[in-house]
Amino acid sequence: MITIAINAQLHTLDDPMSLLDLLQKELRIQSLEHLAVAHNGEVVRREAYEGITVQDGDFLDLVEPVGGG
Repeated sequence: MITIAINAQLHTLDDPMSLLDLLQKELRIQSLEHLAVAHNGEVVRREAYEGITVQDGDFLDLVEPVGGG
């Protein structure tokens, strides 16, 4: 089991996994088009999601723009 922080909230996963799998399978985020992700303080390009493995102690910041006026 590993523990990661997503937007400062702790989450437990069975095993390390790719950032893409985490977003789509664990967090069930349907559209990644307008999602900004920082992994351990570094902004990640969408094309790199599959190549990054989320491991114990990692922290992620997820941001989606909200429209309004």
